[in-house]
Formats: sequence, C-alpha cells, structure tokens
Amino acid sequence: IRMPWLPLRVLRKSLFWYESRLTGKSPGQIGPRGSPRPGDLPCFAFDSPTGFFYGFPPLDSRGLKIAEHTGGTPCDDPLEVDRSVYPHEQERIDAVLAAYLPGLTGSLTDHAACLYTMSPDGHFVLGHHPDHPLVSIAAGFSGHGFKFAPVIGEIAADLALDGRTDHPIGFLSLDRLLQEAA
Repeated sequence: IRMPWLPLRVLRKSLFWYESRLTGKSPGQIGPRGSPRPGDLPCFAFDSPTGFFYGFPPLDSRGLKIAEHTGGTPCDDPLEVDRSVYPHEQERIDAVLAAYLPGLTGSLTDHAACLYTMSPDGHFVLGHHPDHPLVSIAAGFSGHGFKFAPVIGEIAADLALDGRTDHPIGFLSLDRLLQEAA
C-alpha cells in the first residue's frame, strides 16, 4: 500500500571515525600508541548552538566515532545516495572536536553515509493505516528508532495481532501529522 500522504523525508547523514590520541594525559591514562583506553572516554553528546552531535569511544581499529544528529542532506532516491565525504560536514565535525574534545587529536580514518527517515516532528509514526485498519504503520524513526526496537516490535505485534496496544502511543499517531498537513 503506497502512502504518498505520509509526510516523511529521507536525509543523508555522515558518520566519521577518527584515529584518536589524547594529549595532556598522564601515561597511566593512555593506552597503546597514545589512544584512549576503554573507559577513558564515554559515549558523548553535545547539544551546541551549531547542532546536536554525538559519538562513541574507540571500539575498533577505526577509532572514535562522531556524527551530527541535526541537519542532513535531503535524499530523493535512497538507492542513489552519494556516499562520499562532504567537506562542509567534516569541517563541522572538526570544529566540534576542537571545541569540546580539544585534547583528542588524530586524522580521519573512515566515513560512512547513512539515511534517516524523518517525520516532521522527529517522532515515530505508530498506529493503523487510516483507510486499511488491518494494516499497521511503524515508520519515520528519525535516526533514533533502533534504540526503541524491542518496544516498537512489541507495539507492532500488538497492533497486528490484537488491533490495539496497552502502550501509550497516541502522541505517535499518524493523525497528528495528517492534522498538521491539513
């Protein structure tokens, strides 16, 4: 069932990995080759005036992972997404690293482009199709739906099997988006 009235848009988002070395730390706080040891650098998020940025400590040979949750480049065809590094995106990341993690140095080791399916308000869409009550909709996870996968699966199963759920999903209903569009 096609849903052209569902106001979702796809955004290209860049993920960056940097070789990471901590400067200004004592030798006991630095792992092999000057890299942070597990536990030296937690997962992080910076809600700054220029955007919302998040990252993870070095978990593999690529190093520290950092990306911007805000922004993004509209993508008309997800099968044709440009997966190259956009210099302006890397410059934004470099500026955040310099401002918020100034002791962390290292060069770019890897890059990837992922896709966010965004709803207008950045929240999921969960519920029944307005014209086909036996069809459940779970969409528009806006880059953070994976964190809710267990409960989303439970809700989707409830809707498919029982036609309802005990979870409070009214604020995620499709109606809110259709009313905004009207």
